[in-house]
Amino acid sequence: MLQHPHRDVLSSAARGWAFLSASPHGMPAALCSCDPSFDPSLEEIAPPAAAPRLLRERDATDLGFELGDEAFSAMLALSVLPRAAAPAERRFLGDVARQVEGARRGSRFAFFPGVPAFAADTDCTAVAAGALIEHGLMPESRFLATVQDLLRSAVGPGSGTPNGPLHEGVFLVYWDDSTEPDAPPRGPKHDAVACANVLATLHLVTGHPDAAPATLAYLRHHLTSGDYRKGTRYYPSPAAFLHAAARVCRRCARCADALSAPLAAALNHVEPESALDLALLTIAADDIGLGSPPAWREELAARQRQDGSWPAHGYFRMGRVPLWFGSPHLTTVFAVRALHGARP
Repeated sequence: MLQHPHRDVLSSAARGWAFLSASPHGMPAALCSCDPSFDPSLEEIAPPAAAPRLLRERDATDLGFELGDEAFSAMLALSVLPRAAAPAERRFLGDVARQVEGARRGSRFAFFPGVPAFAADTDCTAVAAGALIEHGLMPESRFLATVQDLLRSAVGPGSGTPNGPLHEGVFLVYWDDSTEPDAPPRGPKHDAVACANVLATLHLVTGHPDAAPATLAYLRHHLTSGDYRKGTRYYPSPAAFLHAAARVCRRCARCADALSAPLAAALNHVEPESALDLALLTIAADDIGLGSPPAWREELAARQRQDGSWPAHGYFRMGRVPLWFGSPHLTTVFAVRALHGARP
């Protein structure tokens, strides 16, 4: 393997593509667990529909409503995967694009599209809309309407909450307006990964948005203060933030001026704990032009399973509720993207 690392790494990426392409209906919904380690051998890993029972049994928590299949995994897959070459890969991405479109609510996109009580959020909306427009699957007029909706989520002057500080000009996770009458308010809150995803999508529009400075400053503080090491409300791993922030740098030179140096320092000191972390950090290093250590890609290829997939690990969680989501398919999406960048 060490004699031909590029050949073996790219072969690993092809096997990952084959695993994904074998899925008959696009991107499977993520599994969920009450255990933050998300060891795929644990019995409590289950489809989202089982989440209410898991939480009642293991955490004495009552969600108050049933969950359907999540669509965020499909949004991420369309956003992250490289361009498809083989017919099976194109078929898979076509199925995924239809899943993403099926999660649309007007100019917004929902995590649980089949659960009206669960409001659409800016994170899903940014990832989904950005992926669709990059693949040429969304009319420009609809994309611009979504961008305007995202801009409206920024905190206005004088806003505040008894549950914690809000930062003026920084994007919120939920709009909490009257657009979705069946969805109760979820409360104003920030998440640094969600903010980065919104900023990355806004930079698909020409120019540096007027809303960017406050959110960019918020991201820089989250990075330079070391707060990223604790994860965020919705993303438990530090690697998730580093990946999202590096993606902003890839889209915008002015953002890169503010974030690239502290990102490089963080990447030089962070220790990946899972195959998912390895993939996220590899992509982040490439996005800021740092160049990931070859050992990361070789280690990632070595962790691939016989069926071409990589193990499930918790990528996102349900806010205050101790419920983590991930799947072999989701880890494989990021791994394929990470390995795809290893061309000599």
